[in-house]
Amino acid sequence: MTGGLQWDVFLAYASPDRARAWVLYNALTATGLKVCFDQEVLRPGDNWHRALPRHLRSSRIVVVLVSSHTSDGTFETDELLIGIQQVRREGARLVPVMLHAGVEPPYGVGAFHAVTFFADDDVGEVAAAIADVARNPTKAAEVNASQVWCPRVPAVPQVFAGRDAVLAQLEASTAGAVLTQTIQGMGGVGKTTAAAALAEAQRHRLDVVWWVRSEQPSVLVADLAELAPLVGVREDDDPADTAAAVRHWLETTDRLWLLVLDNAPDEASLEQWRPRRGRGATIVTSRNRNMNHLGRVIPWTLSRTTWPKRSCVNASASGTVRRHGRTWSPFWSG
Repeated sequence: MTGGLQWDVFLAYASPDRARAWVLYNALTATGLKVCFDQEVLRPGDNWHRALPRHLRSSRIVVVLVSSHTSDGTFETDELLIGIQQVRREGARLVPVMLHAGVEPPYGVGAFHAVTFFADDDVGEVAAAIADVARNPTKAAEVNASQVWCPRVPAVPQVFAGRDAVLAQLEASTAGAVLTQTIQGMGGVGKTTAAAALAEAQRHRLDVVWWVRSEQPSVLVADLAELAPLVGVREDDDPADTAAAVRHWLETTDRLWLLVLDNAPDEASLEQWRPRRGRGATIVTSRNRNMNHLGRVIPWTLSRTTWPKRSCVNASASGTVRRHGRTWSPFWSG
């Protein structure tokens, strides 16, 4: 190991994949590599939130086990996002290890050539391939930053009656001013699905689409702060400071963005985090009827998501939407 780094490899994985991580850890250490593996490194009482960035920045390469669980947990997401930050800022190398086929690597990790470690693969060969990279880590290619798409955006049903109405009413901001709009209605009437439909219809024309769970202040802050390493915003030890920096980035970047603040309890909870300007738009979903000071409020009822199938809309690749012969481009026309 050279350059004064503590570890050759930082091994990141989701908790359900721990058994596979142990197998790979043992194989990597057998090659002589120093591997940072939480099960071996952490002691009772250690603060993983503080230890995580330190160990990642002391590692020559970051190995991420990719499965359907990869972006499910807070720690696993933190590991992956900080690993991507290392790639962007410091030239670290990120190596995805695919545990099974048919998984879409999140956060732009799919831009990196991966090693497969399927059930019938020889772990010794997998470890040897990783060891070769760890000992000769040329600077990694940049993460594909052409678009940042949040993996929390819910899947939209293939037939979502009412999508045309919400897209028509959620007409966007003009250049240089943010228009915040609230989809308001009772629980279970399709507010979140409507916001997801808007994001999906617009994804081909946006640079950043980010989804924030807003029902709890700590979750809101954490979700917003997660965007930081993906757009080059400097992270702080305090997640609230990082989230504030992300909000400032949204207000000042020249990239087109959509921010969804889902299930907000009230206006006050969003006051500190809602962008006030920029080349984007903020969509809020809420059950609260008193959201009038944020901007336009669109009441959403169950009947609006149960219109006949013939009312459904087709979203084109450009993000425009056609209904009854009319073309809607809810965001950034022209």
